[in-house]
Amino acid sequence: MTKIVIPTTPNVSLVAFYSDRKSPELAQLIRAIQTHLSDRLGNRFRPEPFPQIHATILGCEGRTTAVGILNRWFLERRQEYRYIDLSGFITFVKICDRLPMPIQFGGYNPGQDYGFLSRNLHPFERSFQVQGDVAVLTGWPRRHATFPDDLDDFRRRAQPFGILHKYHNTPDSVDNDCYMRVGTILDKIETELIQKIEAEIREMLRLQPVEIAIDAGTLQFLGYQTLPPQPETTAIASLGDATEDRLKSWYPPL
Repeated sequence: MTKIVIPTTPNVSLVAFYSDRKSPELAQLIRAIQTHLSDRLGNRFRPEPFPQIHATILGCEGRTTAVGILNRWFLERRQEYRYIDLSGFITFVKICDRLPMPIQFGGYNPGQDYGFLSRNLHPFERSFQVQGDVAVLTGWPRRHATFPDDLDDFRRRAQPFGILHKYHNTPDSVDNDCYMRVGTILDKIETELIQKIEAEIREMLRLQPVEIAIDAGTLQFLGYQTLPPQPETTAIASLGDATEDRLKSWYPPL
């Protein structure tokens, strides 16, 4: 059998908070983080254009074949040929009992046990990081005073529809992170300065928590041509407007 290669772009993803789907509080927090980074790094920091900042909820990447839309991550992570049931997945998202899903950004005290770690790190430390050259803001599902694995569960429950979450490398992998790329570091910065800036922004987040729900109003399907998705070249469908035929047309042909 000829090996099928699934291109990175164009492709499809389910996201939250894209374009104008950010609450005023979340928008203010993101701008404060970008401003702090710009103040500390000058032109060595490039803020992500505000409309394209988003949280990837579930990458639905694949490629059209004669049989159906072959899922990229089942193929690459598990070496399985699984085909995406777009109609079933859209219906699942609309009726999922995990939605609305409140997400808390910030408000994490370093000495407090929240009952979870993210990649073996305390949520205070993970709430803001420079990962390689990318500045990343991360939050987690919160219900009342608990922090359940609601987002990981949502991602896992997409598997029967032929969609594997990118970071579910193995059946027991967990990814409950709701993360957003807020900008890029353009130069080699000394480690000590990066660590100091990270600590400053984490403290800002600790004192200025924001909660926003992932729900029908904040979710959108994107048919993107580039990464990160550029608003001028990205097709968008709200949850109410998403159909199998519409999303299918966004996938790269074989």
